[in-house]
This record gives sequence, structure tokens and C-alpha cells, in this order.
Amino acid sequence: MTLTTCNPKYSAKTRLNVQGVLVDTKPLKTSIIRVVKRIFKEPEKKKQPVDNKPKTYAELVAALKAARKAAVEDPANIDSHVSRAQASLALGLYDEMLEAIRAAEFINPKSADITAVKEGFAAKRKQLQDKVDASLKDIGAGGNMDPMVFLELGDIHMATGDYGSAIKVYDQLVKMMPHTVEAYCYRAAAHDLLGQDKLAIADYQQALVYDPGYQEALQAIERINNGGENDSTTGASNAVTEPIVKPGSSQTHSYRLRPQ
Repeated sequence: MTLTTCNPKYSAKTRLNVQGVLVDTKPLKTSIIRVVKRIFKEPEKKKQPVDNKPKTYAELVAALKAARKAAVEDPANIDSHVSRAQASLALGLYDEMLEAIRAAEFINPKSADITAVKEGFAAKRKQLQDKVDASLKDIGAGGNMDPMVFLELGDIHMATGDYGSAIKVYDQLVKMMPHTVEAYCYRAAAHDLLGQDKLAIADYQQALVYDPGYQEALQAIERINNGGENDSTTGASNAVTEPIVKPGSSQTHSYRLRPQ
């Protein structure tokens, strides 16, 4: 069934069908495909509202736990890996973030959500590097520094396997805060992963000078001396505690920047 249109902009051979689609009535040129597409057009999916409100630490931890559980229950569900990567990035757990990214890319290498996480990670690394550079200039001018910025940038280098860059960051931290336990222990871990056993042991031993009970350093030295395999654990945790003074030590500025 067709209805003739009176619109002058259409030719006499053009008619309007019952679906409201303009069709050419010339033989063999009727656009049936357009009509069928119009009839069976799929309804548009409603976009989910985007929550741009920053999440609290507790909310991020809860989101990460839920994503971990979902990833175990259904490893083929890319959404769980994406959520895990997003929460890990926000919490500064870069090793886990990269692991989640690899799992998601195995399912869909072109995931837009994972691309966004990777871009956020790159932006975070640049932001930390800029802060470190600014801190070095401020210190040269007699200003203050935030040691956690150095530790977090070191975390990123360690997670991405750039151990040489991590060592350089920890070198700067050792120069500015020579009594920081983590500076020695994390630099030791980087040397350890590069197979530089003597340098690793020297840094682990220096960490023990300021904290004789530091289990990570004790275990690492024993492992290296026994010819054990390298361990990628850095002991990273991103909470900050008050400086700790070691009782009975002549060193009164032994710092613990992260809880053991």
C-alpha cells in the first residue's frame, strides 16, 4: 500500500509507504531493505548514568574486593577485570592493576574502558614525575618534600619492570631522607630483581640498621645467600604512619613511611 505525496520536492515516481519511508517506485529499485530495517529497528539502549562523585577509600576497597570475587567466579567476564583495574589504579596497587588489564585485554584487546584505565595510569605516572621534579627543585631552594610521592613513583617503575628508573628514584629519597627504612628496602628489591645481589644485600642490611626486626629484609638476605629465586614482592602498602623512633638506637630519625 502506498500513499502519493504532494510534496513538490519529490518526483512523481516517489511515493510514501505505510511506514513513512520514502521509496522509489521505479521497477527493481524499491528500497525494501530500508523498509525492513525501519520495521525491525532495535530499540536504543538507555545509557547508564555516570557517577562522577569521588569514592572514599573504604568504597574503593569494597569495589576491589567485589571485583576480585567476580573475576574468580567468572574469569570470562571482562567487566570484573575492568572494575578491578579501575579500583587498583585508584588505590595505587599498580601490580594488580596491570594484571587486571592483561586479563581484560585477553578477552577484548580493544576495550575502551581498559584504554581509559591505561590513559589514567600514564597520566598518574606523569603527575608523580612532575611532583618529584618539583620537589627536587624545592629542596634545592630550601623547600620541603613529600617522600610518599617518591615511593609511589618507585612503585610504578617497579610494577612496569623499569627497575633502573626505580633505583634512581630511591637514590634521590636516600639522599634526602637517609634514615628512611623503605628507601633502602625498595631499592634493595630493585637491585634484587636485576640480579645485583651484593647491592641488594647492602641495602637490605642498611634497612636493618634502622629497623633490626624488618622481616622482609631478613628473609630477603637469607634467600639471596641461599641462592633462592628472585621474589617480585616489594612490600608496598600505601598507608602512611607516624615516624617511628627505634628504642635504644643511637639513630633518632628512623622513619617508617608505610606500615609493615
